[in-house]
Amino acid sequence: MRYKAFRLYSILVFMGLMLLVFSCKKETVKVSPWLSSKFEGIFAGNNVCYRAGVQPNSITITASAPTQISIANLYGSGKAFTGTISNDTCIIPPQLYDAGNGRSIMQGSFVLRSDSVMLGIIVTTFGQEDICNAVLLKQ
Repeated sequence: MRYKAFRLYSILVFMGLMLLVFSCKKETVKVSPWLSSKFEGIFAGNNVCYRAGVQPNSITITASAPTQISIANLYGSGKAFTGTISNDTCIIPPQLYDAGNGRSIMQGSFVLRSDSVMLGIIVTTFGQEDICNAVLLKQ
């Protein structure tokens, strides 16, 4: 019962973030020809995950194309994942990676808010999901 309640809560938080992302309209401020450059930096904080619990995390975001970024160390994986930018939102499409204990799939999204990102990810390994949420601050 506790698992179902936590899972429902995590899904509701994730959906709330997505609703927030798609309901807000912001003017895009051009600081560079690449929209993705405003996402660059090192962000740190705690992931709150159903299975992994609360874990410190530090990710590094770099611009790799006008609307694409590379996110290093997401979920503490030590790997780099690709995300697509639209305004202040990044969508991380499902991506396979070797987690050391088998293949995993990482996916999610985050919203950039001045010096922080609100992150929601789902990691699936051997059919088991770990749902994580975090607010990471720019270092």
